[in-house]
Amino acid sequence: MNSGRRHILAMAISMVLVIQAATNSYGQAEDSTDGLTEVSLSADRFVGMSGTTEPIRRLIGNVRLIQDKTTLRSALATQWVDSDRILFEGQVLVVDEGDTLRADSVLYFRKTKIGNASGRVVLNDDEVRVLSTSTIYDVDEKHSTFDKGVTLIDSTSTLNGDGGEYFSDEKRAEFYGNVVFEDSSTTILSDSVTYLRDEESASARGSVLITVIDAADDSLATPDIFRIAGPAAFSDRSNNSNRISGRATAMRVEPDSAGVYTDTLLVNADLIYAVRSDARDSLQGSGNVVIWSGDVAALADSMQILSQDSTADELVLTGAPIVWLDDSQLTADTIKVYIIEGDVDSVFATGNVFLARPDSVSGQVQQVRGRTLSGAITDSGRDVFVVGPNAEAIHFVSRDDELQGAVRASADRIVFYVEDDEPVRISIISGVEGLYYQAEDIPVGMSLSGFLWQPQRRPTKEIVVEEWPPHMTQSIEQDTQ
Repeated sequence: MNSGRRHILAMAISMVLVIQAATNSYGQAEDSTDGLTEVSLSADRFVGMSGTTEPIRRLIGNVRLIQDKTTLRSALATQWVDSDRILFEGQVLVVDEGDTLRADSVLYFRKTKIGNASGRVVLNDDEVRVLSTSTIYDVDEKHSTFDKGVTLIDSTSTLNGDGGEYFSDEKRAEFYGNVVFEDSSTTILSDSVTYLRDEESASARGSVLITVIDAADDSLATPDIFRIAGPAAFSDRSNNSNRISGRATAMRVEPDSAGVYTDTLLVNADLIYAVRSDARDSLQGSGNVVIWSGDVAALADSMQILSQDSTADELVLTGAPIVWLDDSQLTADTIKVYIIEGDVDSVFATGNVFLARPDSVSGQVQQVRGRTLSGAITDSGRDVFVVGPNAEAIHFVSRDDELQGAVRASADRIVFYVEDDEPVRISIISGVEGLYYQAEDIPVGMSLSGFLWQPQRRPTKEIVVEEWPPHMTQSIEQDTQ
């Protein structure tokens, strides 16, 4: 055979081998066990490529991997032949029992069954969507990790964070970094949140601020706003409750007739527990309670405020409470104050009652004490306080702005009258005993047993706000702008 024929034959054999190799790259499926679980990998075309460290195959068209109960689909894929890595690209879909994950690309490790998804990532089950631009998805553990921002959306709420984790089987989310939790009426801001979807609860930690919008009347263009802040909180959506622990603060702001928001209630306490319902709302505080609400200020170990339609408040104080009503100071074992449309309507106290009020003429303090007190506050400026039984009083008598004398009396009941913020007289009823002192004979420092005048302890709005964390103070500025 001459050299020319030998050359032509060699070329023909080479062409046949190339054609066979190319033909074998179409419509192939690969089955392997990798020593662990069976894996089926298929595509319209397999194209071999040379890699720097190991052979690489390009999978084109209808790429599908099946491993146990997990299926991955995409338009394209790149397989590193000697290792367990496959990069799926183009409308990637991962289906694992009840979960689906969609992404622009997924780098999947067959041995560990972990996928690194990127692009437009959407994790879905029947009830929730989790959105991000990047996630690490562990198929076996049903666990997703996000480090480039994440949003969870279910039927009633939305949760956002800089990063986090989602456990599909447990229906639990752990989000961190500028976390925002929102439902129809409540927003929670915090550094981190644990959200349990089945229990409908969220545990928030770090710079927590809860905002509740009064949605009782959908017709209101300017609804009431209620805020609670503290270092940690537990929100239970099943009963519309929020519990703030650590040193907690609360604020209610309401619109006036012109729609301008003003703060009407400020509370500080070691623990605050708030519950909302269709009938009425409840705000409870315990431990070093401080309250400011316009003309009313109070200190106590514990308190409860029951509100109805945001127009009527019942304030109940226990544990050595002190209440200041205008210029009056009231102490007792238990004190109840009723506030109607922002104004004090009535007050009731039981156990070791002591009512004190400064007298502008004598420069001393009017005093009444007894077992119970009932007080009516009127729009006309005439207030009446009834104290008894076992009532005692010291009353300084003036006429034309000149001190006339003082009465020290005891009786079954004593009625104390205040007009235009000035004590004017007392009525002594049944079982009366007493002494009258001329002005020049009044004993220095005359007082009843248990007298303790502490106007310097009265909380002001500035004192309450001083204790608030920065994120709560900023919320006031936003609401009142």
